[in-house]
Amino acid sequence: MAKQNKQDNKPNKIFVLDTNVLLHDPQCLQKFEDNTIAIPVEVLEELDRKKSAPGELGFSARKIHRDLRLLFDTDLEDDAKLKEAFRSALSCTLPTGGQLIVVINDFLINTQESESLNRLRATLFDLDKMDSRILASVFFLKEICDDQRVILVTEDANMALKGISLGLEVQDYMNDKISNKQMPSGLNEIMLSKENFDLFIEEHGVDLPPEDTKDLYINEYVYLRHESNLEIARYHGDGQLEALIIGDSMGIKIPKGIRLQPLNLEQRMLMDALLDEDIKLIKVETAEEMFKATQKSLPTDIAIFTAAVADFKVSHQQKEKIKKTENLTLNLEKNIDILNYVSNHNSMRPRIVVGFAAETSNLEKNAIEKLKNKNCDWIIANDISKNEGGFGDENNEVT
Repeated sequence: MAKQNKQDNKPNKIFVLDTNVLLHDPQCLQKFEDNTIAIPVEVLEELDRKKSAPGELGFSARKIHRDLRLLFDTDLEDDAKLKEAFRSALSCTLPTGGQLIVVINDFLINTQESESLNRLRATLFDLDKMDSRILASVFFLKEICDDQRVILVTEDANMALKGISLGLEVQDYMNDKISNKQMPSGLNEIMLSKENFDLFIEEHGVDLPPEDTKDLYINEYVYLRHESNLEIARYHGDGQLEALIIGDSMGIKIPKGIRLQPLNLEQRMLMDALLDEDIKLIKVETAEEMFKATQKSLPTDIAIFTAAVADFKVSHQQKEKIKKTENLTLNLEKNIDILNYVSNHNSMRPRIVVGFAAETSNLEKNAIEKLKNKNCDWIIANDISKNEGGFGDENNEVT
């Protein structure tokens, strides 16, 4: 590892982000601790082209553009150390304590022959391609920042191989990836005797003694294991474990002849829950109907209040058409607060209550107040004042 210049008190790593990293995780600027993040100007150009793309791709491009603009509008500065080495030293301080710099590659501006430039040309035949220019920026930073580790972060295997051929240090973006060894299954596992395991296979279910199922909840999915054999079951209470509706190699047909086939254990569990006739769809039209339906549904383990129930209702409904007049006054009265009722229920409060907060200002402050006032366990906050990521947009952005 290169020595760090303690006098400059700079982080010892510069992470150069490829476009695909920013599109994959628009929050990635906050995930490199106090190190320096470098973004080649070519990456900004690629992001700009993606802003009008449909779906999540366009949303991510617009999100990262807004965040970058905000950072540079509020905290613009010149990095003196980098300014000495090349002209494009635009930088700002990140909330994490690190630095963000935008790189314009002087190698591509200055046409003077050099050993480094010749090496670039020998490896990257077409320096007009965006990928080649991004790699050239990483190579350039490595040349001028010899006291810091310069690392290309990319999810593009081809770019990674080219970077390695240039002698660059390359890493995959691992912030949101967990190895199988680190990742818990999320399911309880019950060891069965050969007799009970065979019985489960033959009868599509097995009854176990209370001590084996005392920690399970109704409708919880569990792994059943005997030696190297593994099956999934659903707990129905009183020690009863039943096989899933969808078998290991089964699927279902839906209208227009389309066949749905679960590809893994998790998808089998999802389809099992969706096909369960005991999971009811209850249709309501008014807040009063929803309140009564909610009351009948208690007790339950988890309650998620996604419905945007109106805070007020008309106090008196006319049975006949209201004739046109010059002025009309509508008297309103409060609807019952269903979330507040359930979260503060003395005897039948769910173990987890999740509420939602749609706000136009002071998002976090108002959401935290609602969390406390409504006695929720979680609150999901949504800024609906934004043109993108709020109401009427195909993507949503929550806190």
